[in-house]
Amino acid sequence: PARKDAADRGRTLRAAVQRVLEGQTLGSIVTGRLTRRDGELREVELALAALPDHGQRVLQMVVSDVTERRREAAELERSRQALRDLSASVVEAREEERRRLSRELHDELGQRLTALKIDLANLKADAAPVAAMQTMLDDTLASVRRIASDLRPLMLDDLGLTAATEWLARDASRRTGIAVHTRLPLAEPAVDQRVATALYRMV
Repeated sequence: PARKDAADRGRTLRAAVQRVLEGQTLGSIVTGRLTRRDGELREVELALAALPDHGQRVLQMVVSDVTERRREAAELERSRQALRDLSASVVEAREEERRRLSRELHDELGQRLTALKIDLANLKADAAPVAAMQTMLDDTLASVRRIASDLRPLMLDDLGLTAATEWLARDASRRTGIAVHTRLPLAEPAVDQRVATALYRMV
């Protein structure tokens, strides 16, 4: 493989030299690798240019060692990728925490409040205090559901992006009194959970 790469680089260089000497281009830059006498491999750029010389065309070739520049660029790209990965993991961890809190609010607190409401409905005590308590429970249940949905709508996990987006549109229309129309594909988009979450947050 090394000999084949060297042969390919040689053909590329010869072709670039030919184009410059024939006047097809004013100059050309060819990248490649050179092995020093001590055996160390270096990344280089060869700048080719044709210069007139007493009616003849003379080729000028400037070789620049770009090993360190390439290494620094690769290191910078690795650092950027590491930051992107870290950012993605932080977002994912935050969404997972929202998912957990939303589920606990919905399942634990919501179920307990619903059970309490049923118990109140079965009381035969004075109707006025019971009715006031039931109204307070209704308001509390609505608040719990709203907080859980704001953290993360359970239907996004249970029913998918399309259903969650439709619910969001209906909820916005109900709260603002502004008609909200959605145009969504019939089939559920084939995206992973992270993309679906990002799209939902944008909406």
